[in-house]
Amino acid sequence: AIERAVAGAATPLAEPIAHALAELRGELVDAARQVHGLAETAFEEHRSAEVLAGLLERHGFEVRRGISGMETAFVAESVSPAGDAALPAVAFVCEYDALRGLGHACGHNLIGTGSAGAGAGRRRATATRPSNQPATARFPPQRSPRIIPQQSHFPENCHPAFDVK
Repeated sequence: AIERAVAGAATPLAEPIAHALAELRGELVDAARQVHGLAETAFEEHRSAEVLAGLLERHGFEVRRGISGMETAFVAESVSPAGDAALPAVAFVCEYDALRGLGHACGHNLIGTGSAGAGAGRRRATATRPSNQPATARFPPQRSPRIIPQQSHFPENCHPAFDVK
């Protein structure tokens, strides 16, 4: 269904992104199930962060862990092999913590994996684009009622930032 929704969008990248998401589907489902099974609460989601950071690393992202003084926060950045770092970036906020006593009733296992999948799909879809196409994706630290992500984790030319829900 998500591939059909993306493919129906009016953008030249819609079809390549839909194709990339279809190729990534199994890996994304596995990651969502892993994070769901771990059900780690806020600031304790060490293994969940590794699942998502590892997924992004396998798809060409450079991951910086332990940012903003939080052991479980990370920023993953990638410039497509055909991309230009000076062009606008897209950021995806990646939440993956569970609720104490309720597990992933919040759906953050899906939100975090969806954000990681969106970035990996975009990178794969833009890998062969001409170098004048935007191709940067960043994952700033997760949001929490107690923490507002530091704007320094968003690139200056970031247009836009997505919180996948």
